[in-house]
Amino acid sequence: MQKEFAETFKETVVQHMSQRFGAFQMQEQGRSRIAAELSDVILGRLDKNTAMDIKERITRATEACTTILLQRITSLPSFKPEQSIVLLDAVASFRENLTNDGLKLYEGLREAFLSGKRGPTPASHLLGNTRPLYEFVRKDLGIPMHGLANLHKWEGEGVGGVEGRTTGEDASAIYKAIRQGRIGIVMYKMFSGYDGTRTVKEKAKL
Repeated sequence: MQKEFAETFKETVVQHMSQRFGAFQMQEQGRSRIAAELSDVILGRLDKNTAMDIKERITRATEACTTILLQRITSLPSFKPEQSIVLLDAVASFRENLTNDGLKLYEGLREAFLSGKRGPTPASHLLGNTRPLYEFVRKDLGIPMHGLANLHKWEGEGVGGVEGRTTGEDASAIYKAIRQGRIGIVMYKMFSGYDGTRTVKEKAKL
């Protein structure tokens, strides 16, 4: 989810740069360079402020745009001092709209991933050797990404705040699979190049 958010958010920054700063006659290459710089700074701030609520995190992160935008645009050969008020208004509008769109993007992705709209294993294509274990937990054990109860603001039934299994029940399902040796088989496949034709015990005798 974070990877997709970062990729889409970078595109959003580019779009807002084009919409808010057209009056300053920036060349496309220069605008793209500033947008890339802003994206790196904002995403870096988001990674550091993980203890905050997402709206506050994005708001704080976009605040870092102000100095960068003022420095870069006022240094343009085409910039005129009488454009200062217009620039300040554009920066304020840029920050506000980018914050709102960033929040909508994050909440939309969160809903899609946690609700299962992206399927039970949306991160499979990003994984390497750990993919079998990830898919076993998500598909075979039916344990979804954690956080759905929080997404629904803890409304609904059950200890977890929503209908269905609680977090404790999910943990019990994993523990049961460990005791039964099912996770052990998956781990064995991961580390031994298991060909799918013999059991763990049979291989151990070879």
